[in-house]
Amino acid sequence: MRLSHPFLIAALAAATVINASEVGPHVPIPDWVIAGIAAVETGSTYRSGELVLYRNRRDGADGEVGPWQISPSVLQDLGVSHLLERIRSEPVLAESMTRAWLLRCYRRAGDWNVAVAIYHTGPAGDHRRGRDYAERVFAVGNLP
Repeated sequence: MRLSHPFLIAALAAATVINASEVGPHVPIPDWVIAGIAAVETGSTYRSGELVLYRNRRDGADGEVGPWQISPSVLQDLGVSHLLERIRSEPVLAESMTRAWLLRCYRRAGDWNVAVAIYHTGPAGDHRRGRDYAERVFAVGNLP
């Protein structure tokens, strides 16, 4: 039996939401990462595992969308560029894709601060700019 394309996308999104917080058996994505990126990118508030307030619903200068400002190139890398419009308006889907990309960044770096820097600049991006971004994310993400 062949599954329909929309069904596969929904299943992928659901699986990502369920599993994206794990990089291994016992290594969750730290809350400061998700909360900090949302706060730095769009001034949004993320607490207790959910987006409480999604502010500044603008697109980024290079077409980034959603509370975590996911870039079109990241969506293409994840194989979900066709979801760009939905990610713009569906925070749960945006978070799922953000987590999927962060996991790739973490697997490459092995460190959450470096993973956040890669999330912002890309693997070949400006390391100083990435480090500065990661420091801001860490500071804001750890606020009460």
